[in-house]
Amino acid sequence: MSLKPSTLLVGTDPKEWFRGKTAAKFLSDEAATMGGKIKVKVGKVEAYKEGSVGWGIANPTITLPNGKDFQPRWSAVLRKETGRWKIVQIHASVGVPNEQLLA
Repeated sequence: MSLKPSTLLVGTDPKEWFRGKTAAKFLSDEAATMGGKIKVKVGKVEAYKEGSVGWGIANPTITLPNGKDFQPRWSAVLRKETGRWKIVQIHASVGVPNEQLLA
């Protein structure tokens, strides 16, 4: 993940909106909180690149330590920095049916 101030992470919780080094720290802290016991099945991935920019989407299944599964929608934009691909924008959301959202 890029540590530049323009990097953006938007998570599933409305309060999860982080930039730069804070985004990387958030991901590290989340992993530590879960004790490394999260299981991820990547599922379908689509990825593309043009020059020094790449983007992708995925629909993984994540199993939490308590056994609960959920399937977020994930997208990211990457940029090549000093020869390595770094995430500069990442977004995760959990789909809610329109009927439920509007009820």
